[in-house]
Amino acid sequence: MWDIYTKDRITGIANKELSVEFALEFARVAGRYISSDEQAFKKVIICRDTRQSGHMLESALCAGLCAEGINVYVVGVVPTSAMHSLVTKYKADMGISITASDLASEYNGFRLFDKTGKAADRDMFSKIYGFSHSPSLTQSMKVGKVRRLHTALRDYVDYVKSYSTLSLSGLKIAIDCANGSAFECAKIIFSERGAYVEVMHNNPDGENINLDCGINNLDPIKNFVTSHKCDMGIALGGDGSNAVLIDEDGNEVSIKDAMDAFSVPPHFEAPQACLIIAGTIADSGKKLSGVKR
Repeated sequence: MWDIYTKDRITGIANKELSVEFALEFARVAGRYISSDEQAFKKVIICRDTRQSGHMLESALCAGLCAEGINVYVVGVVPTSAMHSLVTKYKADMGISITASDLASEYNGFRLFDKTGKAADRDMFSKIYGFSHSPSLTQSMKVGKVRRLHTALRDYVDYVKSYSTLSLSGLKIAIDCANGSAFECAKIIFSERGAYVEVMHNNPDGENINLDCGINNLDPIKNFVTSHKCDMGIALGGDGSNAVLIDEDGNEVSIKDAMDAFSVPPHFEAPQACLIIAGTIADSGKKLSGVKR
């Protein structure tokens, strides 16, 4: 079952190699791994992106985890980068994001996070794999429960906003949401800091995630920024965690170059970095076009 594991995640074509059976078995193995820790809270948080297959895989993961006595908190569609704050805030043993990031809609996958909110590495996956042939430790009456965490989107918005208190008043920002995980929260984050925000590709239908938009095709947002005289543009990936910036002249600026130019700590994730960069532009008058490529 582990032949579609690559580096730090599991990715495959949904309903083929990434089947319901695979998701169910993977969840049971992950549940045994969690239960092996006597100090565990026996709690997992699951989010997903906007792919149609996300519902199917979410249900399978919930069933497998509950069968191993793990309680599941389902949060629905939020960016993968929300996992760090949600796992730590709600004291979960693990976070699982159902996403294939920037790949086409027929793909899906699992990204895991440990109890500190850190993305899983090879070592964590190896430890989980070690329980693939272990018997279940859960008695029939000790199965887990599934709960829906309705505050997750608001929790994430407040978490990102906490990284910068600078006003974005007077700033006009265009955001391409890639019909993905940030289709709701992206506008909220920047508009609540005072920016005038125009969003595009924010109507997911389960099949249009990453389809000729977002970071996979920058032409739409480049044209929008120049034609609508925006101060900057932000193109997002399908899971809302990756970004490419567009300057006021419609030119691409890598997030890394912009972070260096605006003194954003390198370990910050793209959503927080974009907010800090936008705040600095509004506060100081600096422009993205001045970033050295």
